[in-house]
Amino acid sequence: IDTSDFLSFRRNLEINDRWFWVWWKDDVTDINFLDSDWINATRDSLNQQYIKGSTEEKYVTTEYNDRIKMRVNSFQKGRYLAYETQGWWTMTNAAMGGPFVNFTYYDPATNRLFMIEYSQFAPSVRKKLPFIRQFRAMGRTFESDSTWNQRSS
Repeated sequence: IDTSDFLSFRRNLEINDRWFWVWWKDDVTDINFLDSDWINATRDSLNQQYIKGSTEEKYVTTEYNDRIKMRVNSFQKGRYLAYETQGWWTMTNAAMGGPFVNFTYYDPATNRLFMIEYSQFAPSVRKKLPFIRQFRAMGRTFESDSTWNQRSS
């Protein structure tokens, strides 16, 4: 799998497994496609490709149902157009799930689109809100380095 535009980090503790990933796309000049449907479809595609369970047919996807509502909020952060998506992930072909927070940022100075996602699996932890708040705080600190060029690195 080509991971030249994808990074993933994980903190796997016995009762609280947390991870985050970052994906980016260069040379994005038109962002008319950028909406919640595109964000969710791209999230699901990236999770299926990169965030696997114990076997190849187990992968993370979004839980879409009436019981758990997904929240999408767009905002401006300095020069960035940003979207924050909160919801619930589930493991396809396995009994796992948990909360996620996703941030999608467009940087017009670099014509780069970034997607950052924080997720948690902690079935024995009753209060997950403190972790969601932590994920949201980290996601809102995002800054792009406009001097970095992958092709010259």
